[in-house]
Amino acid sequence: MRKLNLLFKSFLLLCALIAGSSAWAENVTFDFKTLASEKEWTNGTAYTSVSIPPITLSAEGGGNNGKYYTSDNSWRMYNGGTLTITPADGYSISGVSSTPSQDFTINNGVASLSFTATVKFTKIVVTYASSGATPSCATPTFNGNTAFLTSTEVSLACTTNGATIQYSTNGGTSWTNYSAPFTLNETTTVKAKATKNGMTDSDEASETFTKVTPITVAQALTAINALDDGGTIPNQCVSGKVSQVDSYNSTYKSITYWISDDGSTTSQLEVYGGLGLNGAKFTAMTDLNVGDLVVVYGTLKKYVSNSNTTPEFTQNSQLLSYEATGTPTPSINASNVTIDSEATSGEITYSITNPAGASLTAAVKEGNWISNINISADKVTFSVTQNTGEQRVGYITLSYTGAADKDVKITQNATFGTASLPFAFDAGKADIEKTNGLFHKGLGGDYNYSPKLKFDDTDDYLILKINGAAEKLYFDIKGNSFSEGTFKVQTSTDGVTYSDLKAYNELGAASHESLVLASSVRYIKWIYTNKKNGNVALGRIGVNCEAAYIPSAGYATYTTPNIIDFTGTGVTAYKVSAVGDESITLVEVKKAPAGTPLVLKAATANYALNVTASADEVTGNELQVSEGGATSDDNKTVYALASKGETPKVGFYKVQAGTKVPAGKCYLSVAKEASSARDFLGFIEENATRINAVENGQSTDEVFDLQGRQVKQPTKGLYIKNGKKVIIK
Repeated sequence: MRKLNLLFKSFLLLCALIAGSSAWAENVTFDFKTLASEKEWTNGTAYTSVSIPPITLSAEGGGNNGKYYTSDNSWRMYNGGTLTITPADGYSISGVSSTPSQDFTINNGVASLSFTATVKFTKIVVTYASSGATPSCATPTFNGNTAFLTSTEVSLACTTNGATIQYSTNGGTSWTNYSAPFTLNETTTVKAKATKNGMTDSDEASETFTKVTPITVAQALTAINALDDGGTIPNQCVSGKVSQVDSYNSTYKSITYWISDDGSTTSQLEVYGGLGLNGAKFTAMTDLNVGDLVVVYGTLKKYVSNSNTTPEFTQNSQLLSYEATGTPTPSINASNVTIDSEATSGEITYSITNPAGASLTAAVKEGNWISNINISADKVTFSVTQNTGEQRVGYITLSYTGAADKDVKITQNATFGTASLPFAFDAGKADIEKTNGLFHKGLGGDYNYSPKLKFDDTDDYLILKINGAAEKLYFDIKGNSFSEGTFKVQTSTDGVTYSDLKAYNELGAASHESLVLASSVRYIKWIYTNKKNGNVALGRIGVNCEAAYIPSAGYATYTTPNIIDFTGTGVTAYKVSAVGDESITLVEVKKAPAGTPLVLKAATANYALNVTASADEVTGNELQVSEGGATSDDNKTVYALASKGETPKVGFYKVQAGTKVPAGKCYLSVAKEASSARDFLGFIEENATRINAVENGQSTDEVFDLQGRQVKQPTKGLYIKNGKKVIIK
């Protein structure tokens, strides 16, 4: 039997009183489980288990006499109860009190207790008792139309299991047990309450259901005209005929329309943002048509804006009656259009719902750079001047007899230049605007590591414009819970018409793509064409080259399925030839075989790396490539490249157990031996003149051997001091 030194502190418990007798007490036995971290319990929050730090308790037994168990056999205390911890027979709790137990009083708000105890036990017995308070039934709720024309059906509900609901329609003079929905034919106030043995009766609920008589549109207009500007009349019911249907709001699922007594467009009453029968949502603008007979219930208002007065029903009125007697209203369907900065033309694809033989017309509403509109059976084409500045927006209005005008937004992208080949990019969203040839719409905040660019909604895209014929396109792509939707890579010769190069319907861990480009391609687009679930990450984009990005620390790890020649790229590549107690040794690699994990060194920038056909042999490399599960454990210590501290120090830092190195990233794995593993490993570059990232270039009297280990009393030989090689004779 071992001793456990327990620190009990910050013990805050949430309590919720539920059904039970007026007084009870019961012992519940909990098995000793595992050590756990300290926990804080906050009033007003529901917890699925209770831990007494650092001991986790798990319930045995059952029953519901003043307590209950969740599906995982955890338990919860209740309002005003008392928790007692008692050691098993033959053991005791020392350092707490003169008694072998310690009580924790749980109040209605927050209770806390802090003490230190040395406890020996095999089981813990928990005893708790109620405060004597009697719980109450939940108050019943109503469901039914509070305003009705002829009758309405009312139903009742209560969240207290096993409770009996009673209702009254005569002010509480008599009560009836509720068993099924009932019908009201006249204005009635209904009261309801819930009862259950051993519990206090619920509060009484009350709801009035009103039988209404509609007035005409003319009567409604007279009443509105008598109001002050902005005045309202609530709880009004008006009958009329739909005279005009204006718009459908897809966010609120409402329709703005007009009614009159005869269906004409004179003496109309606007129904602004109205809902369907009994408050139901509309699904489309065509759910209402000119000529339909309706009865509308809501608040009348004298709406005034810019000296213009509109009589209306305010937002969220509802239909009490609907009769489809009218002719379906035509509607124009067309999407907004975005075109490239250097495009000279564009097109709008449209359709007409419920056409009535009329013809479509189109005209420029805004944007003097739009001209030459031409209409065909399903398209509207137009000409534009090239954009030589910022993004600009115009509108083309489509008109069709009987339909509401449709304003189509025409967006012409800002000039974003042309990228020279070879092209490389592996940075974040903010760097797109700094990079010639790149333009995006809608990208989300960056991921923490490459691939960083986040596509998180339909129509999010990234465009790359290149200045000449290309051969190969390289990039990394990853799905984050991506499924069922479609993500595409597209190409274009003119920046207007794009064709699919590759489509993705399933994406998981990061993969590296290599695609052949036609020589005529001048635009490459990555676009989330149809989002269903999850996001897409994109990075390490290269055209006619592989891309590498070196962050501000000056170092990065790297691997690619292609053979890379680093000659003349401005990047120095290294393998890790040795791992010492305090440092690692970097050895330069000129031509790296495919899949070689490397450390890259360069000034902060995007770099184009040469893809070649032959490589140097690389052996004795201690770096590894993660498949997504690399982490420290009892047998090994895993290190990953990072830059930390107020004065950043770059090197390989220990990865804590449970934290996994992402798939495709490089790491070091060091077997655990008798000596303790260091949290940080600096760099020694073989044949270099200084140590990197050990003391950030600052002067020091410390002496290191060639493996990077500090030497307290150096003897004769070659050492490194202040970043330079020295010989001690």
